[in-house]
Amino acid sequence: MLSRFAVLSAAVACVLTGCGQPGPGAPEPKPVESQPAAPVEDVPASQASVPSPPPAEPSPPPAVPSTNVADCFDAECTLAVTGPITIPLDRARFYYPELSVVSVTPEGLTYRVDYPHGGGAEQGMGPGGGSGFGFRDFPMVEVKLESINDGTAVLVLRSAPQ
Repeated sequence: MLSRFAVLSAAVACVLTGCGQPGPGAPEPKPVESQPAAPVEDVPASQASVPSPPPAEPSPPPAVPSTNVADCFDAECTLAVTGPITIPLDRARFYYPELSVVSVTPEGLTYRVDYPHGGGAEQGMGPGGGSGFGFRDFPMVEVKLESINDGTAVLVLRSAPQ
């Protein structure tokens, strides 16, 4: 068994004498084309910086509340509500034809959704609260009460897959 010294000595001798060089009559190796290397700047470790991740996209600013209930037909709206009102919805898309705000008080808002074949459900919520409704394979309608100030409730509707 060869010692490490013998193996290392053979390797050094091979490098110094040109082991692995092509012999006489061997074809010349083709030159490898390369691009010039970009200059490297020496930057002290104290000044080196790790690239930071790109900033997260800011959330969109809250929409300016509308007073037009027709803006909510696609369940994508921010609506200012002061009392009972009926908000028409796209029945073909959401199954339910409308959402009715039953009451607005300083403590919260109550809305009702009537079922197309009779009956319905009411839901109340305070400022910052939310709920939703949907039917089988139809998209859900999310309902959020953003705020209530001076008798005006800001109601946000959003559609979401069910």
